[in-house]
Amino acid sequence: MARRNRRINEEGERAPLLVNGRGARLQPQTLRQRLHKLRVRNGMSRTITPHMLRHTAATLLIVSGTDIRFVQRLLGHASIATTEIYTQVNDRSLRRAVFQANTLQQILVDP
Repeated sequence: MARRNRRINEEGERAPLLVNGRGARLQPQTLRQRLHKLRVRNGMSRTITPHMLRHTAATLLIVSGTDIRFVQRLLGHASIATTEIYTQVNDRSLRRAVFQANTLQQILVDP
């Protein structure tokens, strides 16, 4: 994390998140190869892709309560509709949001 922070200070917010051993931006094909090796090493049958990791990260951000507009910007989507399709908010998160909003109590208290 300290190296990433140093890169951000030197290169700004465009600093790469993933780098190779020389500190250069990690190429997509290299990431795919590393994910494949990890999958094989751990005996997993399902293929894992960078896009799956991106999708999972976006979904976890939404489920944890991150504003969808922030996720939209992070993913680089021009349309919020694209971000809504991209993420999968599960029923448990929906129930939690309704509970936290406490809508029924507000209706009963404020006639």
